[in-house]
Amino acid sequence: AYPFDMDSRQNVDVFAIGAGIRSTDSNRGLLKYMFSLDYRNFKNKYGPTKDDKGVKGGQFDLGVDLNTECDADKVIGIKGSLRSQSISDVKFATFDDAFHSFTNITVSPYFNFIGESWDASLGLNVNSMFDVKTKFLLSPNISAGVNVTENSRFYANIGGGVNNNTMLDILQENRYINPVGRVAYSKTYYDLNIGFKSGDLTGFEFDIFGGYKHTKDDHLYFTLLRTDNTAYSWGNLSTPLYANVSTGHAGGLIKTSLIPYTDLSAKLTGYFYSIKYQDNLAPSDKKAWGRPSFTAELNADVKVIPQFTFSLNYVLAGGRKALVYDAVGNQSSGKMKDINELNLRAEYQLTSWAAVYVKANNVLFQKYENVYGYAMQGGNFMAGLNFKF
Repeated sequence: AYPFDMDSRQNVDVFAIGAGIRSTDSNRGLLKYMFSLDYRNFKNKYGPTKDDKGVKGGQFDLGVDLNTECDADKVIGIKGSLRSQSISDVKFATFDDAFHSFTNITVSPYFNFIGESWDASLGLNVNSMFDVKTKFLLSPNISAGVNVTENSRFYANIGGGVNNNTMLDILQENRYINPVGRVAYSKTYYDLNIGFKSGDLTGFEFDIFGGYKHTKDDHLYFTLLRTDNTAYSWGNLSTPLYANVSTGHAGGLIKTSLIPYTDLSAKLTGYFYSIKYQDNLAPSDKKAWGRPSFTAELNADVKVIPQFTFSLNYVLAGGRKALVYDAVGNQSSGKMKDINELNLRAEYQLTSWAAVYVKANNVLFQKYENVYGYAMQGGNFMAGLNFKF
């Protein structure tokens, strides 16, 4: 018999609670403020085998933004955030201290000012990471825009910071990751975006954009195929492969409301990558494994009557490659099937604060993988109520 269980499915249970408070636009006080507080408790179902209980823990997030106006055209402020992850005792064998706690404290002072036909924001991100070692990162947080006409502008921004890659982040990204350790955080030193957008033509808008970013210790995934179940219940192990990844992109977005009762938008983006591996398992073929060379998205919202909205969303992502190692270390690569998904949604507004909706996801029943070796769910449906207070 095949040595692996082909029927059981890994899953993640999450309980979330949060609250926030902010000053209103009509606040006449000197200080504007925003505070948010969130806590999420999570539990992975399985460990390396089905007899092992999965990883469980908690994630705490705190956010704050304090600012005040200087004259009528300037704002000075400071944003801050804290993300802290704690992991409960892990019962199965793992690397030494593989599931230690992690805390990232970010402080971002900024200065915004507005001219007659331009605006700018000057800021800095200061990250303090409390991990196996305590480290710090300084990265820019700068944006600017120049209005060419009333509805057209050139814009640019450059940011950066820490990608926390907490257990909950990764489990939401890839539930079938090798469970014997957590993925390390990565650092984006800069993330530059520039573009030109225009809405001068009635009922028509476009945005042409491009950008480039550099991330140290980013993670790509490769798949390790096993032929025995002496240590794992799973035949395919999705394992992180660390690399310094530079990513460039360019694309365009168009929007139109010229079709009666309809808001329509289409977006196309192409990507290119430069890879420098940090891992001993680094393959000779330097590709951005699992990441697309292009993405396309189409959205349409049709409102025949004010209370009823029908929405269509179509997503296409292609050019993805997979890296696979067999049990004795032989390497191979192959093309992953394009992501090709059509989603539908209908919503009826019952009152100003309540709505009922129905969603149909992947209505074309396409079979594809976000991560090699693990097929995504086929067509599925859901219904529910939305409340706004």
